[in-house]
Amino acid sequence: MQTVQQTDYDAFSSKLACLSKGYLPPNEQSLITPIKGFVSIYQGYKDLHLQYFQALKGEFGGRRLASKINRSIQNSQPVMNYGTYLRTLSIDIPLLSYINEIAPSEQCQIVNLGCGSDLRCSQFVDKGEFPQVMKYIDLDFKQSIEFKQSVLQKLPQGPSNDIYEAVSCDLNNIDETMSVLTKLLKADIPTVFITECALCYMPQEESQILIDSIRKTFNTGVWLSYDPIGGDEPNDRFGKIMKDNLLMSRNLDLPTLLIFNSKDTYSNRWSQYEQVTIQNMWDFLQSTISPIEQKRLQSVQFLDEIEELRIMQSHYVTMKAQWQ
Repeated sequence: MQTVQQTDYDAFSSKLACLSKGYLPPNEQSLITPIKGFVSIYQGYKDLHLQYFQALKGEFGGRRLASKINRSIQNSQPVMNYGTYLRTLSIDIPLLSYINEIAPSEQCQIVNLGCGSDLRCSQFVDKGEFPQVMKYIDLDFKQSIEFKQSVLQKLPQGPSNDIYEAVSCDLNNIDETMSVLTKLLKADIPTVFITECALCYMPQEESQILIDSIRKTFNTGVWLSYDPIGGDEPNDRFGKIMKDNLLMSRNLDLPTLLIFNSKDTYSNRWSQYEQVTIQNMWDFLQSTISPIEQKRLQSVQFLDEIEELRIMQSHYVTMKAQWQ
């Protein structure tokens, strides 16, 4: 659990690096196809993350962690910042699009499975712009949730209303997870499930049971997922190198990285869902991010490793599975 939690701190460090370098937040010219509310969800975005970082320093062990995060920010590379930028938008864009599909008179629920330090809850709960959102649940290991709650309580911009709830649960315990979800949510209300680099740390059987159980339990909704894939070309060693490096450096396993190693094998896990679309992040960059925004990104930090960026982002996917 602690090794997985460390990856959350890495992700938060990467988000702060993106903000400090100027990749995030995006602007109104960022998308090829404009989306209502896209700019407004990033109002106060940088301040929110900096406030979280400052509050984190006051927690037990926070100063040591803050020092590590500072070093990560200072040493951040363009290819990594691009990845964090794309990862952020690959969830925000379909989430906002789905909320926009819900008429003002309807309601929806949002669940972030394996939320870590992600602050998307504040973007969609506290702004008062999305009356459709009747419930937002962050779910993760007990230690992660307790830590996050203690930090959020110190934030002036943190989620503070009764729509938001942070709940501790082990996703690998399917019975416990489904019990929590059915207790806190309504099965007949459209529900968004987010897994952002969460399923890749779960065993194959448990992750599949979770995917199938949610489809059977909730009448309608959408699943948004972001994960690495191993690669399925004969000479593609990206996944093996990544898996070996994490196992050697952190004793951390990615049990399904080489099993669901392509867009097809990854998306087939949601075969019971009516509509499934998937892109690798390089294609997402080309199809979703406007030429004006791509030019802005190139001006933020000099990047000459275009081929390295293409290879890396071709091994991460964004997936949307919808059912009704």
